[in-house]
Amino acid sequence: MNSQYQHYVPQLILRKFSDYIEPKDSAYATKKKLDSARSRAKNKARVKVLTWNEDFSTDRLESRLCGRTFGVKNMYAPEIELAFSTLEQQVSKVIKAVEHDFVGNKTSTILSRSQKDLLRKFLFIMAYRNCTFSKRFDCTMDEYRLNDREKLLQYVRLKGFSTLKEVWLSNIRAFIDVDMEKNGWPDWLQQNAYPDDALWFWKNMTQFFLCFCTPQLASEEFLLTQNAYGTYTIINIEIQGPSGGPFVVRESASQKTHHELPNSATIFCKYKHLGTGKFLFIRHIRI
Repeated sequence: MNSQYQHYVPQLILRKFSDYIEPKDSAYATKKKLDSARSRAKNKARVKVLTWNEDFSTDRLESRLCGRTFGVKNMYAPEIELAFSTLEQQVSKVIKAVEHDFVGNKTSTILSRSQKDLLRKFLFIMAYRNCTFSKRFDCTMDEYRLNDREKLLQYVRLKGFSTLKEVWLSNIRAFIDVDMEKNGWPDWLQQNAYPDDALWFWKNMTQFFLCFCTPQLASEEFLLTQNAYGTYTIINIEIQGPSGGPFVVRESASQKTHHELPNSATIFCKYKHLGTGKFLFIRHIRI
């Protein structure tokens, strides 16, 4: 199999942080020529990347091709890459609609339920396939030590998988394929993905508000980190003293998976980049 470079931060987002300029329709006589110009511009797009050495004592600002930034080789099967590319194309239309409203200085934007569901699905998969979260499955079954070990291994045997990575890949495909327009989609997902992660998907679809944010000053921009889509804030409630006594609420940033969080922790906010001037803030409905 040929080696394939696959992005865990999609290029449709990455190009918004680059020097990419969209070719204008009026400059080209035919759609074929316009598409060719867009392809050339995308291939040449470069982004500035700030890197540090291991102890963070020195840094370096580099210019890299978008096509070779925030990705790894052979992260998953080509058919999943193709399916996710189709999802990206659908989501790009939703993001363009939001951008159009913000460029027009509107204070809000209107999305249909299907558009919101599509955006939520895309953002969840972005976190689930993130390099940090994928490491959960990057081990042998004997090495797996998270709190769902027995349940996951039973699922592996039931489905006939030979590695944990197969569970991860199968889940991603199920998250892409689930049709949220149909009644009973949570039941379908429970049958076609690892149940604990299917429940996690359901919670992300139903228990968080979507809020769009922009910098207060037009001259400011958001920064994009390689682990941006796997970062969130948790609220950890700690009981002090005997049962019924006072409690302390502690807030902290985290990149742990849901199986690594303590039972007392509730995810408060999730942060998702949509571009240099657009940020999606996802807030838990119970906080």
